[in-house]
Amino acid sequence: MIWNWQQPDWPTFQWDQVRLEAAEKQFLVNGGVFVGTVRHLGTEERDQLTIEAMSTEERAVLYLQATGTGCGRTTGAASGARNC
Repeated sequence: MIWNWQQPDWPTFQWDQVRLEAAEKQFLVNGGVFVGTVRHLGTEERDQLTIEAMSTEERAVLYLQATGTGCGRTTGAASGARNC
């Protein structure tokens, strides 16, 4: 998958509403499963899961920064936020 700003129609997007709806429904189902699972974890397990999620996110950010992928690009047209 390529980044939004690499799309040929950036920043004027076109999308398939049916495909997005199916992906959104799956995301919501998976999110509900995750929340339900986390509620049944003890404090130690929940803390470990939090650490693992944060570590995974940090590795992804470090990869993007190391490869230069997305650095210097605007992430939000209105916000002016930057990836790096």
